[in-house]
Amino acid sequence: MRHFTLALLIDEEHQTILLGRKKTGDYGIGTLNGPGGSLEDGESPLEGIIRETREEFGIELALDEVQPVATLTCHAGGTPDALVHVFISHKWSGAPKESDEMIPTLVPLSAIPYEHMLEGDRHWMPRALNKNSEPFCAHIFYANRARGFVGIEFDE
Repeated sequence: MRHFTLALLIDEEHQTILLGRKKTGDYGIGTLNGPGGSLEDGESPLEGIIRETREEFGIELALDEVQPVATLTCHAGGTPDALVHVFISHKWSGAPKESDEMIPTLVPLSAIPYEHMLEGDRHWMPRALNKNSEPFCAHIFYANRARGFVGIEFDE
């Protein structure tokens, strides 16, 4: 099972989330998502999300502001396929810019376009964005790799 990272980047002042339209990658080409990707050999999830955010959006995350919010096990056809370490941050430096991998866009937190995201995102992301939520684990089930959403189970 491969390990991935994903960042939820929140601008509290403007009540927006920084997402990007995926141009490449193993999952969700053409969908909106936060920056993230595969961990490199020997890389921790925190190191991975810092690197991926820099590569995909050209911004630097403030290390003291990056917090884990979820661990998602994605299943394809009933088999565990990917483990996604999800982080949230409210601070970064630099202006987001398009890369070979993503086109960044700020969207209102009140109108997250879940219909343009992976099908499972609408089920776990609101919980991750809830300021009162504790970090959680969930299992997301797809018929195929990140396609054909079947269901979600939260570990309690």
